[in-house]
Amino acid sequence: MSDRLKTQLTVNHSPVSLTEFANKYITSVVIGAVSNLKGGSDINTLDFKFEDNETVLIINEAVIPLIPFIKTALTRVIIGLVSSLKGMDRIDMIHLNLTKVDAD
Repeated sequence: MSDRLKTQLTVNHSPVSLTEFANKYITSVVIGAVSNLKGGSDINTLDFKFEDNETVLIINEAVIPLIPFIKTALTRVIIGLVSSLKGMDRIDMIHLNLTKVDAD
């Protein structure tokens, strides 16, 4: 058995369907971006929330404090990825959820 992450993306309060490639790419980039943060090495759940110019990162149900540089960089990376998806003209809100699931 191996573990994998299930990815759910909501933009402007609407769920976004991702192709398999986009799903894997976004997941890999986000995991890479947070893996060196305190609490980011063994991820069971990850919630990234951006709304009203505020960013919150929650890993394994713990809010991860972000210094301004990391908060800005992570937010811009995720907004850049999401804005590259077809139909994403204006982004006011993002909720990205990754959850570890058991794959048989």
